[in-house]
Amino acid sequence: MYYSEKQVAGKITRTTEAWEEHALPVKFAEMTLDQFKTKVKPSLDCREKIASLRRQLEAAIKKRQECDVASTDICTKAVNAVRGDIEHGEDSAFFKALGYVPKSERKSGLRRMATLKKAA
Repeated sequence: MYYSEKQVAGKITRTTEAWEEHALPVKFAEMTLDQFKTKVKPSLDCREKIASLRRQLEAAIKKRQECDVASTDICTKAVNAVRGDIEHGEDSAFFKALGYVPKSERKSGLRRMATLKKAA
């Protein structure tokens, strides 16, 4: 049966603390408290490794976000340079490939009220 991460960690902690507080010299399941701690140590070590990896992942994500700010700025500058380039400019296939709508494909934005009233 699978137990959640918190359930197992809580169970180990509760068992250890209760054993220390109420029955320190007694053996249970033919184990002393020290033997019990030795047997559950791999589980606790795995948890610590996972926690460490999560901290590393969070740090890497934060670093990536910081780098993305700079990268976005650089991309914007490059697009603006393409936009102002005589050979390519705002009406080129390259500008379209960058994800922008070329000037010749843009709608004018003009709305004629008579046409809108007929459609309604």
